[in-house]
Amino acid sequence: MSHRLLGLLLLSVTALWAATDAAKPGAWIEGRWMVVSVASAPGAAGGGAKDNMTMRPKPGAMTIEFSATTMTSSFRKPPKGEVVKRASPYRIEQATADSLTMHVTGPGADAKATVVAVKRDGANLVLTDERSITTLQPYDEAAVAKQAALEQAAARPAAAVKDQPLTGRLGGNDWTPILCRRAHFQLDETGKRIRVEALAEKLEGFEPGTKPKLLLSLPTTVGEYPLSGTFNVTAFIPPSQNDVLVDGILRVTAVDDAAIHFSISAHDDEGNEINGVMVADISPLPAP
Repeated sequence: MSHRLLGLLLLSVTALWAATDAAKPGAWIEGRWMVVSVASAPGAAGGGAKDNMTMRPKPGAMTIEFSATTMTSSFRKPPKGEVVKRASPYRIEQATADSLTMHVTGPGADAKATVVAVKRDGANLVLTDERSITTLQPYDEAAVAKQAALEQAAARPAAAVKDQPLTGRLGGNDWTPILCRRAHFQLDETGKRIRVEALAEKLEGFEPGTKPKLLLSLPTTVGEYPLSGTFNVTAFIPPSQNDVLVDGILRVTAVDDAAIHFSISAHDDEGNEINGVMVADISPLPAP
C-alpha cells in the first residue's frame, strides 16, 4: 500500500470518527462553561429564604467542564484566586438536539445519582435538578481576565486623596459633580453622621435624574475615616444600578452649621472611582 493511499485511508477514518463523535447524542454539552446564575427550583426541599434566592457569580468564579463521562466543577475564591476542583462521573440518557437527561454521581461509595435535566437556551445551557436551576454560558477568557483585573484593582490600597475638585468615573463614564447638598432623607438621628448627595445635574427633591449621583454618609466630626458600614458612598447609576464604593478613605477637614468640608478617595470592583475635595451644603432643607 502506497503512502498516499495509506494517508487517504487514515484521513477517511479520522473524518468518519469525527463525524460519529459529533453525532453522538448529547455531544453538544461537552466543553467549558461559566456559571451565570443559580436559582432555587420551584418547590425545592428545605424551605427558608435561602431557597428563594438567585446567586450571580462573577465571571469565571464558578466553571463546569463536561468531557467524556466526567464533570469537573471549579470554584475560584477571589481575590486570592484559589481554585477548588471537584470531579463527578455522569451518564447521559434521552439526548436530543437540544435537551438531555444526565445522571450525576457524587463522591463516596454510597453516593446516589442526581438526575439533571439539561436544555439548550441559545448559546447557553440550563441545568435543572430537584433543588436548583443553573444557567451556564460558554467560557469567556476575556470576561474572566477583565474580572481578575477589577478584583486586583479593588484589592489595592486606597489611593492618596488628590488636592483637586472631586471627580471620577461612575458607570464607565467620566463624572464631575456640580453641587453637594444635604440629602432629602436621614437615616441617622444621633448627629454623628449626615447624608449628603453629590449631583452632576440640577435636580429638585426626589427627581431621578439622568446622570449618576453619589449618596455619602459623612461624619460630623473632623478627622480621617476608612470607608465602612457607617461612613460610606453609594453610586446611583441610572436607570436602576446601585454600587457601593467599599474601599477608600474619607477626611473631614471642617464642619459648621452650614457646611462640611471633606475629601475622599474611593473605588469598587465595578470600575467606579472618585477622588478629590468638595464642600457639602448641610443647611436645613426648605419645608416641603
